[in-house]
Amino acid sequence: MSARKCAECGEVHLAGANGAIYCCGTLLRSVQMSGMFNDSKHFVDMPARFLPDRILADWKMFCACKKNESNLKNLTNFVENHFDSPGSEMEYWSPSRLA
Repeated sequence: MSARKCAECGEVHLAGANGAIYCCGTLLRSVQMSGMFNDSKHFVDMPARFLPDRILADWKMFCACKKNESNLKNLTNFVENHFDSPGSEMEYWSPSRLA
């Protein structure tokens, strides 16, 4: 697993690029503090639609736009456009019968 320096705390974490989305950072903080989801684990269970570097670049651009500050609708749109519903990455599997 790759390590990456956290933009929030400056520490190196083993979570790699995904850690900057799901473990720390302004995107996670914004989603959690917005109250967008009733369950605080909901967002971290959402699979990403894109590579972490693209999501983080888009997030940086999103944050640069002042009209997005404290705008729940725009934040919700960002999340819906960059992540899928929790569990959507799961594939149905049925074990074969053992004889």
